[in-house]
Amino acid sequence: FTIGVDGLIDAESIRCIRDIGGGLGEEAKRVIRLMADLGWRWVLGKQLGIPVPIQYNLPIRICLK
Repeated sequence: FTIGVDGLIDAESIRCIRDIGGGLGEEAKRVIRLMADLGWRWVLGKQLGIPVPIQYNLPIRICLK
């Protein structure tokens, strides 16, 4: 997903790079979309002191028991 210059997640940019199946990829996207809908702010990306949009890959660990 992409974090904009305002620190918010761009909901249109959310995607799953590796989906192992069983609906886990869709669930991961749902949780990230929920963070976007709630307006959670992330640390801004900066280049030469100027805020810039950044692409972020969020690793999600799944433990089956």
